[in-house]
Amino acid sequence: MVEFDRREYTTPSPEDEIKIEERSTFQQAIAPCVPPSPPDGGVRAFLVMFASFINTGVVFGVITGNSLIIAAIQSNLASTNDGDASSKAALVGSLCLGTLLGLSPIGGIVSDLLGTRVAVLFGGLICVSGMSMSSFFSNNVAVLWITYGFMFGFGASFCYSPSLVILGKYFKRHLSKATGFVEMGAPVFGIIVSEILSYLIAAKGLSAALKALAILSVLPIITSLAYKKDIALPAPKIEKRFFNTSIWKNKRYVIWNMCCMCGQFGFYAPFAHIVKFSDINYPEQNSNMAIICISIGSVFGRIISGCVGDSGKINRITFQQILTILFGLAIMIIAVPGIPYYIFLIMTTSFGMLDGAVIALNTPIAIEICGIENANQALGFLFGLMAGPLILGPPLVGKIYDTTGSYTEGFLMSAAFIIVGGLSMFFIRLVKEGRPHDNEASPLLNNREQDSKRSAYETLVC
Repeated sequence: MVEFDRREYTTPSPEDEIKIEERSTFQQAIAPCVPPSPPDGGVRAFLVMFASFINTGVVFGVITGNSLIIAAIQSNLASTNDGDASSKAALVGSLCLGTLLGLSPIGGIVSDLLGTRVAVLFGGLICVSGMSMSSFFSNNVAVLWITYGFMFGFGASFCYSPSLVILGKYFKRHLSKATGFVEMGAPVFGIIVSEILSYLIAAKGLSAALKALAILSVLPIITSLAYKKDIALPAPKIEKRFFNTSIWKNKRYVIWNMCCMCGQFGFYAPFAHIVKFSDINYPEQNSNMAIICISIGSVFGRIISGCVGDSGKINRITFQQILTILFGLAIMIIAVPGIPYYIFLIMTTSFGMLDGAVIALNTPIAIEICGIENANQALGFLFGLMAGPLILGPPLVGKIYDTTGSYTEGFLMSAAFIIVGGLSMFFIRLVKEGRPHDNEASPLLNNREQDSKRSAYETLVC
């Protein structure tokens, strides 16, 4: 006869019942705090990543071509003896990038409320409209401020930041690499677009070049189809707010924002004027080589940034700080009068590499500080605060050139702002590092605590 262990069928003691009840209560308590991890791969994830690569490439392919467009507008204005040709031409490019970043909060809000597909589709339509109108008013700089500067920048703000933030819903362990790949669209398209614009401006004129950019702007309309209804990662229901005030209670986010804002006074100005700078200092050389070197350097910078950012061996904010300071030093070297042409090309390549690496870290840092559910508006407002300095920087450097006949002083001023912004990031370390929701910016746990809770959960249920 088979004997059974009677202990398996004994009635639980009162102490055991209390433990079972506590176990059930604990499981229910931690369940909302342990969201499922992003898939970190798969057909859908890679399709979204490629669509975001295209969108970033289109937006910043145009931004990269700004220096050629600015130089062409400047030549047109100079032929009419306009004494403010440099500053007026630079304002076209700075308005474009400034509006792109300045209206990113609106793009983030629309993406939160209506989804990434709607935001990107709407942005693509505005980009095409603005660039098409620009091609018909290529000789009127005041109209270009509106159509090229404001309208394209407005549409681009709906294409760019939502395309970056959605990566956090598909990638976790490889988020920096995915972001680096997407951000690589900027230099890859930049090289192609700059060559096409250089040829068209020389052979057909500025109007033909703007028509080509209008055709390019159709791509985000097509890629918007790759985005489906956003996947929901967090288990807890998060209320969608039109304006997310909680991110401003996060002290680390606020300080990081202010530091980036300071650096942006100098970030774009040298890039906007690099073609004219090359024409003046190296008239016998192809000025387009500077853009090509910057774009090539940017490709490697974004790759390096992605790999180092995901390695876990260095804090992303510290890494961005180091890169920002080195970026400022590279611009200072470029500003030195009379440096040999090969040194100039080496430094423009370094310029591009450092710029690309710094930009590629923005999205992972925003997600790290504020959490994925707040990232759309966190990144949007970061870009929005960058807009003012970015709009003011290039015309200011152009005005200094119109007054002095040299870019040296303007470039050195830009480098100083960048270095000060980088050094200011030390203040972030004065704020205690904690979970996003420690600063009321996120109801979710950070990665390390999620892992700890999962381990505790597994211990209880096994």
